[in-house]
Amino acid sequence: MGFDIYRGGRLGEVTSSGDVYVSGRRVGYFSGDDVYCDGQREGHWFGADLYVNGTRAGYLSGDDLYVDGSRRGYFAGGDVYIDGSRWGYTSPSLSSEEDMRHMFAFLCVFTTELRSEGHNFS
Repeated sequence: MGFDIYRGGRLGEVTSSGDVYVSGRRVGYFSGDDVYCDGQREGHWFGADLYVNGTRAGYLSGDDLYVDGSRRGYFAGGDVYIDGSRWGYTSPSLSSEEDMRHMFAFLCVFTTELRSEGHNFS
């Protein structure tokens, strides 16, 4: 299932086929456990762990987001919280583990919200 991502206004979208758009531009896609950004494989899931460019970026534990061993945020339905504040939301709500994995990868790879090594498409 796809979802739209809002932060202030509509920031981006993850389509049901796994394509990632930010501000109307296709910036990457998800293929199985792999995360591609601008045509390059930048991320890969090993179980609940997300690796970005060969380094463990973080992991999901239920609705909670961990980076560098610390809980950095969580998902509450469609709301996304980072460092104690509401970062934005998705529509529809994140209803599956796959959706949560896609949103976590979005925050780690396609923005600099959780990792300074991320891209600054947002």
